[in-house]
This record gives sequence, structure tokens and C-alpha cells, in this order.
Amino acid sequence: MSIQNSSNNPATLESAQVDWRGELPWSPQFDDVYYNLDNGRAESEYVFIQHNQLVDRWKLLDNDHYPVFTIAETGFGTGLNFLTTAQTFLANAPSSARLQFISTELYPLDNADLKRALAPWQPKPDSSDQNHWLGDQLLDNYPPRVAGHHLITMADGRIELLLLLGDALTSLQQLAGQKQVHAWFLDGFTPDKNPSIWQPALYQCMAELSAPGATFSTFSSASEVRRGLLAAGFSTEKAPGFGKKREMLKGQLHSSSPDTNRLEWYLGQSQLAADQSRSAVVIGAGIGGCCAANALARRGYQVTVIDRYDQPAQAGSGNLQAVLYPKLSLRTDQLPEINLASLLFASRYYRRYWQAGHGEQCGVLVLPESDKQLDEFSQIAARHAPAEWIHLAEGEQLHKLSGLVLGSEQALWFERLGWLQPQSLCKALLAHPNIKRICANVTECHYHSADQQWQLREDQLAIASGSQLVLACGIDSDKFCQTGQLPFRPIRGQVTHLSTQQLQSTPRCAVCAEGYIAPAHEQQLTLGASYRHDSSDTELKESEHQHNLELMRRSDPGLEQLLADISPCGLPGRANFRATTPDYLPLVGAVPNIPDMLERFAFLGRDAKQVKPLQGAYHPHLFMLAGLGSRGFSYAPLMSELLVSQMEGSVAPLPRELCNALHPARFVIRDLKRNRLQRYAALRSEADLV
Repeated sequence: MSIQNSSNNPATLESAQVDWRGELPWSPQFDDVYYNLDNGRAESEYVFIQHNQLVDRWKLLDNDHYPVFTIAETGFGTGLNFLTTAQTFLANAPSSARLQFISTELYPLDNADLKRALAPWQPKPDSSDQNHWLGDQLLDNYPPRVAGHHLITMADGRIELLLLLGDALTSLQQLAGQKQVHAWFLDGFTPDKNPSIWQPALYQCMAELSAPGATFSTFSSASEVRRGLLAAGFSTEKAPGFGKKREMLKGQLHSSSPDTNRLEWYLGQSQLAADQSRSAVVIGAGIGGCCAANALARRGYQVTVIDRYDQPAQAGSGNLQAVLYPKLSLRTDQLPEINLASLLFASRYYRRYWQAGHGEQCGVLVLPESDKQLDEFSQIAARHAPAEWIHLAEGEQLHKLSGLVLGSEQALWFERLGWLQPQSLCKALLAHPNIKRICANVTECHYHSADQQWQLREDQLAIASGSQLVLACGIDSDKFCQTGQLPFRPIRGQVTHLSTQQLQSTPRCAVCAEGYIAPAHEQQLTLGASYRHDSSDTELKESEHQHNLELMRRSDPGLEQLLADISPCGLPGRANFRATTPDYLPLVGAVPNIPDMLERFAFLGRDAKQVKPLQGAYHPHLFMLAGLGSRGFSYAPLMSELLVSQMEGSVAPLPRELCNALHPARFVIRDLKRNRLQRYAALRSEADLV
């Protein structure tokens, strides 16, 4: 992959320019006010909540079926529309209902301006509105100005804000999850001052993303807006404007435009019908299974977690410490994009667990492994600048941050990352009233179509059943007949433990290069990790201890001196296996019915570029979260949210292209296009495959 010039491909967006006229935020760029200081909230309630009839619609939601109501907005601005809507939703919707609020923003406010802009709307401490006000949660979780999708969960999971930072049209076109939006807020600055938002292509995109009967409202009554919405299939109606404004527009989707998104292999996975029981079984209690179980439980599922060990995090997730190791790159392909999105989400997700003592948000310092990489570090820091979450640390800063005498001149510093204690973290994730845990070794999974239930057995003995099944069992995820042809690679990894008494000084933060060293936990430090394709046992090996020590010694002259007297002989540690895939990306989503996929898409073997309007073939209600490799703790939180969005049929927290890059069926399609069908010989004869 080619490396892009950082100046031509910035990752950090330009912040909004705000002129403060007293306490009133004004945009000099668009020559307009963000809100009316006297009645900005009342205007939001009038234009968007009242004219989309949201309160009445929310009250009709069925409390028994855990519905998701989705709103999309053009122009996040100060977040006042979102906060007002979320507060009203929490006060009026059934307790089981969830709100998914999608909003776009090309020029996000910085944290200081956002805090100042929201201050006038903060309810008084003794106000009843205080119970549903999410302003503090928004400020605590407000993402850095990195282009892309940012998921923020609030109110114990009842409110999901999917903030799309970047161009509005481009961002909305990248949404994964068609025809899910129930209401639209057309906000942003006026059409004459911000024409890039108010355009026919956006209205067409709205129609393609809208659920049947979707509504819209906007403060604008411009004739070109009305004509554009009519052309896209929306009815429009003028209504009295708010305050001194004479008119506004509202309307409803009455006719869907032709679906320009042809059927594809990644479509066709089945979700449960609304009247079915919300029960799920998760096989695996490592970090992937625990995050998935927690995500399902927060959405009202009754979850059974099955693992062959009596305690969670005992296999691939079972090390003493897990470092959130940032692997950023100047490349613009899917792997670094997914790494970045996962790290940003994980830094928010784990904050509560760090605060509860399940590790430490101590920061991570990444040392360059070569002069070439040092140059790349400078470009990476420039690409993300200005940013509070990453910067290039130099000289004496390295000592202040790490507590070590280091020889490197520069390093990347990630202050929002740290390390986690896997066992206690996984126990905390499973400590939800909707989760129960069973110790068993599942040997068979069978779907009963009559009652639409998965039945799980251990040596013919029934263990559990559920309407949905998630395979999150690491290197064992391919041991079932439904997944046996998926390409997993077990890779042995061994970590080394050092006592604090063995070192003259210990790091204050995690220090990473080719390997890593974590700060002390219970008088022990973790060094890691080996990466062996040619080993199948978990016995400790002195050679791998030596390898781990050498990784850090050659990373930096200071580390070489610090570890110089450490002998690998007799050192404690731990070894187990990572589950990886050929492209080093996880498998997240519906499990393909491989024989049917091979038959349905056999034409790709003859012409890889041929396109037919075909959906993929998938096992009913069978999903997978596996192949996390050495980045399990970085990947698992966001991948779990992606998984559950696909199970429920809601809008995914990642762009469509990235969702497809993670899809379990991708390898079947690639193999068909390349005529690499040997692994499927046991399923079909060669004649059946061509």
C-alpha cells in the first residue's frame, strides 16, 4: 500500500470558528448564529420534536419489543438538538426503547467551545430535567476531531449518538444499514450560507436511508429545499415558523425512489422478528465474548455465556495485563482505518473500567523501531494535529512521561490509552443481571427451525438454547460444522513477567516498540510478546523469554541498559494462542452458509467482475466475533457494537466498506473470484463448484 502525504490527507478536521458575542456563539464562517440565546431550546423543540410528532410516536413504541427509534440530523453544531431530543425521549418513551441519533458535522466545535455553548442550557441542580440531561456525558465522551464515524453511548445504553465527522453527504452515503431512519432534522446554517448541505443529492440519500413513513422537519422554507425534497419522494407542507420566522417545512416520505444499492453478497443475514424472544447464547468468555454479551444485555437480551473454563478470560485473553497498543499508519487502507476507529472507541469505552480499578489509563508511549519509522511518526503526528489524544513527544518529555531514562529522541504519546487487567475486567463485563454463565465445552450447535431456537450440546447433553447464537471462542470458533471452512490461524504468544525488584526503575506508562512493557501490577511487569506460527503447546519456553527481552533491548538504548542484567532462565510468564485471519482483520457478523454461497456465486469463478443482483446465504441467527488476533482488547468494544447492530438491523457504527471488510463471508467471495476452492472440497465436488 502506498503511503499518503500527510498534508494532503489530514485525519483531523478543522475546528469550527466561533466568535463569542457575550454568551452567544456566532459562526464567522457562515455569518450566522448557532442558536438563539433566549429560546434556542424552545426553537429546537418546536421545529424538530413537535413537527416530527416525536413524543406521540415514541409513546406508541412497544415496551415489550425493545424498539430502536432512529433520527438523522444534518449539522450537529453545539449538540443542542441532540441533547433536547434525548432528554425528551428519556422522559416520554417506554423504558425499553432506545434512541439512535445520527448527526453529521464538517466543522466540529472544540471541547472548550462546546462546553461554553452548552452551559446556558444546563438544568439547575434541583430541576427535574436534571435527571435526563446528558450534557455532561456528551462532554466527557466528545470525540477528537478525527474524520469518520464516532459512536457514543449514554444513559446506560438507551441513547446512542453516532457522530459522523466529515462532509454530510459523503458521511450519510457511507452508512451501513439501509431504510432505518424514522425522522430527519434538516439543520445547519441556511441554504444561502451553507449550500453544500442543501443539495438534491442529499435529499435523494435521505430517501434511500428512510424507513417507510419517515418524516422530516426544517427551519428552512426555501423553495429550492422544497423542490429537492419533493423530487426525492417526500411530501412537503409549510408550517408557521418559530418566533419571528414566518414559515418552516415539514413532511413525510410518501414514495421511495428506486433502490440504487443493488443486492450484494453481504446482504441477506437474518434478524429476529419483533415478536420473538430476546435470548442469545454467546460461546466464549474472553474479551470478545464478554464485550458481546455485555452489549446484548444492555439492549435487553437475556444472555447465556458458555465457556469451557470456570472463570472468564482464561485462554487467549488471560494474560496478567493487556496493553492497548496503538498501531497507526500513514496508509489509507482498511486495516489502519479500523485500528484507529477501534482505539478511539476503546479509549472512551474503558474509562469507567479504569476508574473502577480494572487497569490504568496511564498513557502509551510508542518508540520508533527505525529512522524510517521516526520520519513516519512525525508525519502521523502532523496528520492528526492538532489533537489532544496524540502528539509527538520529544527529549525530556520522554522521561517525564515514562519515568525511564530513554535514548530515543522522539516517540508518539497517546495519553488516553493504557493497560487493562483482563480477568477482573471480563468479570465486570459479565456482572449484568441479564447475563448468566455456564461452564461447559460445546461440541454441537443445531438450529431448530420449528421453534427458531439454537440448541447447544456437550457430547449429546443439552446445555442451553437461545434465539440467537454468537461464536466468540477464539481459536475454537472454527470447530463447528457451520464454520469449519473459515480461515483461522492460531498463533502462539508468550509474555514474560518481571518482578519490580529485578529493575532499577519501572515505567509509569506502557512503553511499546516491537514489543511492549507495561507498568507494574501487583509487583509484576509484563513484557511481550512472542509471535510463533510453528508451535502448538502452551509450555513456557526460555527462548521466547529471551526473544521478549531482546525486543525491548533493541528498541532503545535506555531499555537495553535497564534490562541488561535480566536472564531469561526461570522467568515466569504465560503462553496461549491468538486467533488471526489471513488479512489480520476480525470476523464480525453473520456466518455464511458456505455450501449455498458457493453454489449461488459460482459464476464469480468464471468472471470475477460479473455482477448479479443476489443476496448472500447465511445460517439463521448465527453470528460471529472472532479473529481478533493480538488486538483483542482494542478491537472488542467497537466490534461488539458492530455485531449487535447487525443482529438488530440498526445502523452500524462503521462505514459500509469497513463493515464489509470485517464480514465473515468475505473470504468465500475472494476464494470464488480467485478459484481457490481447495478448502471447500469436502463440502462440494469440484463439478459443483464450477
